[in-house]
Amino acid sequence: MTSKATNQRDLTDVIKKQKRDGKKAAGIIRAQASGISGADTAITSGQKTSAGGAGGSPVTQDLQMNTFDIRDVDRLYFSTTAGSADALTANDTGIESASYYDGTNYYSLGMNYRIPSPAAGMGHYFLIGSEQCLTVKNDKIEVKKPLRLTTGTATGSYLSGSMYYDGTDVKAVVPAGTVNLTSGGAGIGLGDNNVWTGTNTFQNVVTMTGSAVTIGDASTDILNILSGLGSSINVNTHDLQNIDRALFSTTGTDNVGSSDMGIGTNSNDSDYLTYNVPSGYQRFKVGGTLAMSVGPTTNPGLSVENQLYVNGSLTATGTVQFNGDTTLGNSSGDDVTITGRVNGMSLNASSIHAYNSTEVGFFTKSTTGTVGSAGSLQIPYNTGGVGTAAVADSHFGSEIGCMGIYTAGNPVLVIKTGASTWTGLIIASSPIGYQF
Repeated sequence: MTSKATNQRDLTDVIKKQKRDGKKAAGIIRAQASGISGADTAITSGQKTSAGGAGGSPVTQDLQMNTFDIRDVDRLYFSTTAGSADALTANDTGIESASYYDGTNYYSLGMNYRIPSPAAGMGHYFLIGSEQCLTVKNDKIEVKKPLRLTTGTATGSYLSGSMYYDGTDVKAVVPAGTVNLTSGGAGIGLGDNNVWTGTNTFQNVVTMTGSAVTIGDASTDILNILSGLGSSINVNTHDLQNIDRALFSTTGTDNVGSSDMGIGTNSNDSDYLTYNVPSGYQRFKVGGTLAMSVGPTTNPGLSVENQLYVNGSLTATGTVQFNGDTTLGNSSGDDVTITGRVNGMSLNASSIHAYNSTEVGFFTKSTTGTVGSAGSLQIPYNTGGVGTAAVADSHFGSEIGCMGIYTAGNPVLVIKTGASTWTGLIIASSPIGYQF
């Protein structure tokens, strides 16, 4: 059988042993100072029992380890009842239950991890292997790894993220992306290109500034504005496209001014819309072709370029002028009623006739005449006697063919038969004709 190898020691082993011996000596000194009788004080102990068993035997006094280790520990339990209220002092290094006694009951607040008053390099150090991950000191907490944050919600789902320092900025990783928490002091994400997904809620006043602010990144994106606007929108010479309806308020207080070019309701009367241009015309086009215009100067009023169709009644006040060919009615059954007088008329027709079997009458005096069963044609008349040709021109017209009747004495029917000649016919039992 091969013998056990000789235990060879080098300088490192010597140094380690010196440290252990020094640590042991210091522990003995602390134990003696605390009142422990010696390193060989007996401790009553029991065997570990299973759950629900009799439990371990109690220790009746402090256990002084004298700088040695407690190894292969299963669990450490800290008492929160009577006798456990001894608090670690400011100069102690240890762990204890944070509890207190109110005279009747004992209460546990958690755990205390204590080291003496801070000195250079002192702190709580948490390591994995030889790598230091977390350090807690009196003036700071140093996290040497990304800090992962996991928060449970009422629905049982989780939102996870982490925080880390990249050598320049502190950044947070969240489901929406990476957010720069420093960004030169500008605030969360102001220096980054952030992508907001899902439904995001911004409360209170939200201000977006800059030379250009873009909402949406595609023409198919939908912008929902559920609240009312607090100020006007300046589209800066751009368009409002694909509008469904433009509805105007009936309670607005801003009227369209005389120098405005726009449409609006009137604050004093919400029953109409005001269309205003500072000068010139309001023009209505169809397919780029002018159909109607409204203007105050050249061709003042309403100008219709083609035809004006009125389905119903049309009332016009003042002087009405129809230029060009004018058609009144579009069928022989339409009635055209002129209640007022016709001040001159030039007819371009082959005949004037009644449109049906009802006779018509033509009267030259402003009296209400009865139309005869065969129709009526009134010859102009004068109650005086025959005078000169010039007088007849003034009474009945100066054009050849004009006629009239003088009724004084025996009536005389006169007809203009020449440029300066009238022919008369004395209407009596024996008619006599003559010229004058």
